[in-house]
Amino acid sequence: MIGFILPFKPKKESGNWENDNLLLAQTIHSILSQTNPCFKVYVVYSDLPTVIIDNPKVRYINFSFPFMEYAEVDRANPGEFIPNTKRLVERRFDKGRKSIYGCHYAKEDGCDYLMLVDADDLISNKLVSYIERNKNNNTLPGWYVNKGYILNKNSGKILRQRKMHLFNGSTHILRSDLIDIPDFNDLNWQKYNWFVSHGWTKARIKQIYDLELQPIPFRAVIYVAHQSNISPVLSIVESRRLKNFLKRIIFGLKFSDKIKKEFGIDNSLQLGR
Repeated sequence: MIGFILPFKPKKESGNWENDNLLLAQTIHSILSQTNPCFKVYVVYSDLPTVIIDNPKVRYINFSFPFMEYAEVDRANPGEFIPNTKRLVERRFDKGRKSIYGCHYAKEDGCDYLMLVDADDLISNKLVSYIERNKNNNTLPGWYVNKGYILNKNSGKILRQRKMHLFNGSTHILRSDLIDIPDFNDLNWQKYNWFVSHGWTKARIKQIYDLELQPIPFRAVIYVAHQSNISPVLSIVESRRLKNFLKRIIFGLKFSDKIKKEFGIDNSLQLGR
C-alpha cells in the first residue's frame, strides 16, 4: 500500500489562502483517481484546510508543533544553510517535518511505500498500479519520477519536462522502512530532509543505503505553475526569451481531456491561479 503525504503550508505563509486550498483539493482529487485502490492520503496541516474532502482514503492530521523561525533552525544546524535563503529554509523545514510526521502515521497504517506530494501537483492515475505490479514483494527501495509535465494554468498549455526529480518535490517513492521517525522536538534538519531537497533524495538513498531508486517509465507528475510557487517556475515558463519560446513550441501540448482524465482533474474545482 502507498502512503501519499501532503504537507500543507501554514496560513501565515500563504499569499492566497483561498487559492492554496483549491490547489490542495484538486491534488487530493487527482490522487483519488488512481486505478488501483492500494493507497491512503495523509494531509498534514497547521491550519485546517477550508475545503475538506470527505473520503475514507483521506486523513487530515494536525501538526501541533510550531512553525520554526530561521534563527532557531540555524542554531540547531550550524553551517547547514546559506544566510540569504532564510524564508526558504523556514518553509522547507516546516514542510520537511510535516512530511515525516505524515510518514509516521502512514507507517502505523501499514503503508509499504511513501511519497511526498506537494499540495499543488497532480499525479497520474497509473502510478499506484505500476508500483504494486513492480515492487517485487517490497524488495525494491523505491522509484523516482524523471519525466512529467509543467502546467501553465494561465495559457492552458502543458510543457513536457525531463529530469522532474531535480526540481519538483512530488517525485520520490521510498520504501517505508528506509524512513526513520525522529522525536519531533529534535531540530536536526537531516532527520526531515528525505523528500524536500528534490534530486538529492536519490543520491542520499545511494549514499546511506547503497541502494538505487528506479525511474518511473512514464510521465507521472504535473507540476502546476501558479502565483504561490516557492520557486519562480511560473515566471520561467511565461518567459518571452527566445529559448523558452522555442521550448514551448517544441515541447508544449494542449491540456487535453485525455491528460485531464489521467491526472484526475475535477472540472467542478478551479485549478488555482
